[in-house]
Amino acid sequence: MRSSVQELLNSLQAATSDEERQAWAVASAHALGLGGIAISYGHELVWFSDDTSARLEDLQFVLGQGPSQLLGKKTGTQQLPDLTRLLARRWPQFAAEAEELGVAALFVWPVHIGAVQVGTMTGYRRTPGPLSAEQLAQGWLVADALAQQVL
Repeated sequence: MRSSVQELLNSLQAATSDEERQAWAVASAHALGLGGIAISYGHELVWFSDDTSARLEDLQFVLGQGPSQLLGKKTGTQQLPDLTRLLARRWPQFAAEAEELGVAALFVWPVHIGAVQVGTMTGYRRTPGPLSAEQLAQGWLVADALAQQVL
């Protein structure tokens, strides 16, 4: 049974073990229509749903390429609904690695504590296409909740 984002947000405080936090992240990703999510503060990966999410975050930090790198310069969510078209020109190494992982689309939300951006939440899908307005809005709720939980 799929959980709603609101049900997941209500259950976040109860996720205390590593296994419970990972299960929560998996359920949240699925509720948002994503294959996985990862949360990073600065250049530190702090929470992730699966190995692909963790690897995508690590690649962005190691290569210095990828959509999370933009969020310090831009505000708002970054939607990259078709990596083959968008990333190959801008971030060739990252695009090749993401393709090898089977990732077709990426979505990045800034993570804020108050007015200060402290990190990012990155989600991926294995199929191309944009998120709906509702999925984008719910992603903000998840990113905000995780900012409070992880700190």
